Amino acid sequence: MFLSPAQLPLTQWSLDDYHQMIAMGLLGDRQVELLNGIVADLHDSEPEPDIAIVKPLGPVYRQRHPYPEDIFWVKEILG
Repeated sequence: MFLSPAQLPLTQWSLDDYHQMIAMGLLGDRQVELLNGIVADLHDSEPEPDIAIVKPLGPVYRQRHPYPEDIFWVKEILG
């Protein structure tokens, strides 16, 4: 049975998984970011913020980055 890419199951990666992939060199020098559990290619993506003020959810951020509803303020510094 052939499955299209849209039908394939996806793995939700944790922040620890992502950091281990980086430490092991699995991602090489690719520009990627963990977005909602998916390792996304940053090619043709928007810049990453330099500073953000987010809801104080403590240990939650060990598992994921802040979601849009968690963010109060974001600043990108060009240079």
